[in-house]
Amino acid sequence: DKNKAQYTQPEMRDLRVVLTKTKAQADEAKKELDGGADFADVVKEYSIDTITKKDGGKLANVAKGQQEKALADASFAAKKGEIVGPIKTETGYYVVRVDKVTASKLVPFKDVKEQIKQQLTQTKPQEALTKWQTETLDSWKEKTNCRKGYVVDFCKNAPKPATQTATAPPAQ
Repeated sequence: DKNKAQYTQPEMRDLRVVLTKTKAQADEAKKELDGGADFADVVKEYSIDTITKKDGGKLANVAKGQQEKALADASFAAKKGEIVGPIKTETGYYVVRVDKVTASKLVPFKDVKEQIKQQLTQTKPQEALTKWQTETLDSWKEKTNCRKGYVVDFCKNAPKPATQTATAPPAQ
């Protein structure tokens, strides 16, 4: 329960995108889409994004923060089926349609149980060793006087660390 955020699957969106070099091209693409044109046809005609262009502009399973901020903000503010844009980014101007919204959800414990076991199997022994070392050193330090010439930090008679004090500049 303390670590629910670690096991929460974020909201995901399936998008269709058109990326253009200029705002005028993005405006024209949006106008065609608003007029009922097929998204794949508009992508083919206007988009400069070689990756999404091959698949009709599809960009599947996008989580917030995976894209440039302006694109992510607009995409996650839009409703399913809504066409938004042009959105100015460092790579150009986007026109986006949200095709699918998958709400964030907590991954069920049974699905992450093995992952948690593995994680604890790796971290708990190290935590126990660190705790044991600290307790052992602390308990023996008060009982250990080291011989002159062999004094180390773990000895009761070890020199105290020097404290830093600010000194005033010499008077002129």
